[in-house]
Amino acid sequence: MRFLPLLIACLICSFAAFAQQSVSVPNRPDAWTARGVAPSFTTHLGRAAMQPPADGGSALTKSLTDFRNGTIEYDVAFTDSTRFTSLYFRIDGDDYEHVYFRTGKGRDSLANNHIQYAAKVNGTNLWDLRPEYQSNASLHFDGWNHVRIVMRDRRLVAYVNDMQKPALVVPRTDGPLSASSVGFDGKVFISNVRIDPNDTGDLPPGAGFDLTDNDPNYLRRWEVGPPSSLELNQTPLAMPIGNEQVDLPGDGHGWQPIESETFGLINLSRKFGATPSGEQRVVWLRTTITAREAQVRRLDLGFSDGVLLFLNGGLLGMDRTVYLAPGMTEPEGRLSVNNSSWDLPLRAGENELLIAVTNFFYGWGIVARLDDARGLTYGTLTNTK
Repeated sequence: MRFLPLLIACLICSFAAFAQQSVSVPNRPDAWTARGVAPSFTTHLGRAAMQPPADGGSALTKSLTDFRNGTIEYDVAFTDSTRFTSLYFRIDGDDYEHVYFRTGKGRDSLANNHIQYAAKVNGTNLWDLRPEYQSNASLHFDGWNHVRIVMRDRRLVAYVNDMQKPALVVPRTDGPLSASSVGFDGKVFISNVRIDPNDTGDLPPGAGFDLTDNDPNYLRRWEVGPPSSLELNQTPLAMPIGNEQVDLPGDGHGWQPIESETFGLINLSRKFGATPSGEQRVVWLRTTITAREAQVRRLDLGFSDGVLLFLNGGLLGMDRTVYLAPGMTEPEGRLSVNNSSWDLPLRAGENELLIAVTNFFYGWGIVARLDDARGLTYGTLTNTK
């Protein structure tokens, strides 16, 4: 009987290994499912292929429902109607992670947004908050493209046609680490889907490095107030005239601490979720900057979608950007620390920086960085480098 526990342990390990074996997903109705319209199956360019649901939904693997880490390989062929096509994984209710292709930018292999990683978090697709997670790719528009996605914990690497050089490297993913099915969408043909939960390549566990951690100039610690609704054409406050005083939120505003994520992002979408379609919301952020002596510092500010800035109760200005809208900031209306720059006339001692941040389109947040933090104190970090 003393061998029984060992035998049971061996059987458990064997079953676990069997459950995690590589899977080739056939192009048959019994291998795929969908919410709504079912995928279709055909022959394309000499191969058996699956076409994701025509209603824009996703085709999901039916038998494999516990993929979290490993490798997903597949072939995809575009059509003249293809604009986007996504690979979904780590699906958790309405949230997920996905790698997707944009094909509407023509056939320029150096277009910087052919491939992108993005997560949907708390009901919001964060694609416009992460311009760092998009890149160019050499796509074939008249034949099959071979795609290989490798992921382990918070690290992800994507290969497209060239299996030696990554097309996209993501050091820290944003989404849920849930085990789930794998899915596809878009007006495309999918073939040769192979999923190997054991193959994480040479990726180490955990998350990769965030090189902005080496930069003390980022404003990473803030307080945030509760969100409120605005009309779409409404600003957070009536604009003051001359030296007119405005009623700014004070200590009784219900402030809560919030800290930055990767690349200095203050992720308001993660905290407050999606803004309902057709509506606009606003929250106030505040932080303090203590200066050893009076000076002017430059603040580089990335934002989505609009900002209204006050320093020590005085208006600095406002700005707004929306993807593909007139006057959008670079890069193409996405959040970037290069969206805007502001001069901060700091007085000796403590200074309060107050920012109203509006949102009605996808991601919501800011990234704030000073040009030089020597001799300043903010949050709990004193910058003396």
